[in-house]
Amino acid sequence: MQAHAACNVRVAEGISSLFGKEANSDCRIVFRLEHHDNERDYGTQSGRKREREDDVDNSTVGEPLPAHSFVLRFASDKLAAQLEWPAKTATGANEQERPAAKKAKGKGRKAAAKPCAAEEQQRPSPPVVEVRRQAAYLQMEGCVEACAAAVREKLTAAGAEAVPAGTAAASATAQSVAQTPAAAAAKAVLELYRCTDVWPDPADDAAFAALLTEAKRRLVAHLGDALAVLNDQTLYDQMRALPAVGLEALLESDDFGTDSESSVVLLLAEWMEAADNFSRTDAATRRRLCGLLRLAQCSKTYLAWVLPVLAARHLKSPQQPHGWFAVSPEAVTCVSNFAAATEEETQALTASGDLVPLLQPYTDTWLSTKRWRQCLPAAGRTFDFNISLTALEQQEQTLASMAPGSAWWITGVVPGAPTSGRVVALGLDWSGFLHRKKGQDAAAGCFAIVNMPRVLRQPGLDEARLMSAAVTAFPRMRLTVYSGSAAGGEQRKKAWESKPGGVSSMGVGRGGKGCLPLLPVSASAQQSGGAVAARWAAYLHGGQIRCALTLLPP
Repeated sequence: MQAHAACNVRVAEGISSLFGKEANSDCRIVFRLEHHDNERDYGTQSGRKREREDDVDNSTVGEPLPAHSFVLRFASDKLAAQLEWPAKTATGANEQERPAAKKAKGKGRKAAAKPCAAEEQQRPSPPVVEVRRQAAYLQMEGCVEACAAAVREKLTAAGAEAVPAGTAAASATAQSVAQTPAAAAAKAVLELYRCTDVWPDPADDAAFAALLTEAKRRLVAHLGDALAVLNDQTLYDQMRALPAVGLEALLESDDFGTDSESSVVLLLAEWMEAADNFSRTDAATRRRLCGLLRLAQCSKTYLAWVLPVLAARHLKSPQQPHGWFAVSPEAVTCVSNFAAATEEETQALTASGDLVPLLQPYTDTWLSTKRWRQCLPAAGRTFDFNISLTALEQQEQTLASMAPGSAWWITGVVPGAPTSGRVVALGLDWSGFLHRKKGQDAAAGCFAIVNMPRVLRQPGLDEARLMSAAVTAFPRMRLTVYSGSAAGGEQRKKAWESKPGGVSSMGVGRGGKGCLPLLPVSASAQQSGGAVAARWAAYLHGGQIRCALTLLPP
């Protein structure tokens, strides 16, 4: 028989077939679960938690695994050493009773291990990364490499490429739900970031560091940009479920897009508000995340109204969730003055030598002039908002009992948005609504109103009143209403488009008064109770009026 240079094929196949079988086994591996009673430190440089101490539970987990010492001896240096230990029980002369994954000193570990096999990689639990950690502890190099290859294969999803950064935002929602290779790769990335507690330290593992670089790229490509995340419930939930190291990957990537730095600040605020995210980070981690913000690029609204309030909250209550913004009021003042300075003033500020020390160690980031990728294409990004016929009828009924000159307005519902009636842009909430005055039956208006996001207002705090007094530059925006019959197909009718240079206060709307012509109502429609449907018939589709708010690039 001809032997292979590395190993006889029949021998290799025979050995691999022994996994989990009693045949020819001469030992067993018993699994015991390690547990940790002490607190964990979430403030490591990598943003991952580390256990300080652990205890080993004497209770076993699952059934003992039949094993073959001649295989274990060559598969794992750790198990080879364990095989030399004397038997501990009278009945276990051939039983390997030492816990197979007792924690190595200096390494944070929390679960027992068992030998790796191809079958193990296909199981939903434990995940491949957990198996890889166990294999690394057992010094099973081949298994470590196999696990890394399995993770890499999932990330690439059968050759699927990450969506280019310029188009990720437009298609991110579809990717998150569609059964496509790209969606499978996105799912693998999110799963990888859900188990950061079993990651090896990238500084000690070059192969995993390379894998993590690819994972970061694909995470950014999947989530796309701040507006995609803040305006889509699926992406919003995925962002808030990320560990700190995952959010850090977004904030430090130039490929992550936004319309404004203000939206990036809001994204971080939304992440901090998610259950346990504040408590799962320490002060150093929060400072590091805030240190990734390019604050000087924030809008005037944020520089003048939002950031000072957030800094004041941090100064008063740094250990409370509403005090997450780890930036001092002095630093905010410096950043605001720098952002508003002329070129000559900027040179004087940086040359004086007094500004830089106040912003250390994040001077270069907070004062950065390097722009994020602009996520609004030339044609803009459109968000639908719908108003039901039922809501219209209720408002018309109320209006009938009100004094002449009274008016109603109805805010639309934005399908799939985290806040159903609002679109996020420039770090603020924008709502589209319809408006009609009593006695003016010939036309109605379409408006957009701006408000401070709830997560920033923090009801009950005095600073919220100050923030609600803010004003903002009105962005380039177009409001449209879908019209046309089912036979002719829907068409968009432009209702109103903002002009450059406009401003608005919080809670104040701008738009087109009387921009939507209404139909006359016949006597029969009045008598039958169908007056509202008849008046709005040109815009009704399936029992609702469909409108759209289009954000245009600056």
